[in-house]
Amino acid sequence: MLTLLRRPLREADATSTFYALTAVAAFAFALCFTLNLVFQYRVVGLNPFQMVLVGTVLEVTCFLFEVPTGIVADLWSRRVSVIIGFVLVGAGFAVEGIVATFAAAIVGNIVWGIGYTFTSGALQAWITDEVGEEHVAPVFTRETQIDLSATVVGTLAASARPMPTSSSSSSRDCGSPGPGAWCVSSCSSACSWASRARSSTGCGR
Repeated sequence: MLTLLRRPLREADATSTFYALTAVAAFAFALCFTLNLVFQYRVVGLNPFQMVLVGTVLEVTCFLFEVPTGIVADLWSRRVSVIIGFVLVGAGFAVEGIVATFAAAIVGNIVWGIGYTFTSGALQAWITDEVGEEHVAPVFTRETQIDLSATVVGTLAASARPMPTSSSSSSRDCGSPGPGAWCVSSCSSACSWASRARSSTGCGR
């Protein structure tokens, strides 16, 4: 047993890792987005203006950080950029889901927006480097199929999960985690796969 534990983890195939990341991310985002607005209204108690403000903060954050975070993928490592992005997205949803206040929703969406910009385009650029431009077209076709399927499953999973009706019985109860807990768990799994991905270029990109 000890010998097995000491063995290094087998490096994951790049294409399989890409498909796994696509499935996990699509499922987690569909699950969280489907629950999020209902959660903000019924649990956090946001009014329509506050909900619009939270969404605006998210969009502005994505706009402002798109170029600065892209530098990480272009100059350092696309794989690292993707991992950072998933960690921040999960953390942002967790903040909003666990704390369940208006301020936490603002902070969570800022963190979420920054995380999204780390992943924007980096994952597709990474897999293109791994398999080559001449072979990447069918990979992207398969990615779209997986993304749509996982999105449907995530939406159905969200609709099947009961939503608490007040903050006193919300995600603060450790037996009933909020949408953020589901997303951060899924993003953690995605990061685990990404960190094991094999780099065919030998430079970690």
